[in-house]
Amino acid sequence: MKTVLFDLDDTLIRHDAAIRGASEELLAQVLPGRSQDCNEFVEKWISANASWYRKFYNGQVSFQESGRGKLRESFSEYGCVFSDRTADALLLEY
Repeated sequence: MKTVLFDLDDTLIRHDAAIRGASEELLAQVLPGRSQDCNEFVEKWISANASWYRKFYNGQVSFQESGRGKLRESFSEYGCVFSDRTADALLLEY
């Protein structure tokens, strides 16, 4: 046997639960004390994630640009502005 493939999303890892948990942690890291906004933020994150991944899959943006885009879009309503460097660091943590 030369190759083994693993299907992570919804086989080895519950994809939806993983995104929800990670986005909750991201909100807590960027905006500590805003737990009242958690459900709303998670829904924004999921929506932005789908939208930016479509742009990536359609060749409109790079993978890195899609990550930065969803981060900036999800936090824009909270007045957060991220440099590329900060966005990349937050996405690495995410």
